[in-house]
Amino acid sequence: MNTQWKEEIIESIVKNEFDSAISIMNENFAEHYDEPEIHLYLGIIHELKQENAMAMRHYRSALALDGTSEVILYNLYRLGDNSTTKTPIRYY
Repeated sequence: MNTQWKEEIIESIVKNEFDSAISIMNENFAEHYDEPEIHLYLGIIHELKQENAMAMRHYRSALALDGTSEVILYNLYRLGDNSTTKTPIRYY
């Protein structure tokens, strides 16, 4: 996934413009379907919407695509440990 897309997605998420972030991901999904960041960012969106079960699904999907990503592991364990109030979300 191109760095510009990542920045646009993160910017949209931070502004709580989730539809915009999802739109950017949809535009690029066909070409980059195997990018773990797509699931990472979908997990973050669901987490911010307090849809934790869906967030966990996307974090796990991202982890299946990249089992070595510290960002994915961090967010997955942070949400799983219910330490979301103590530790911030990581985007990258």
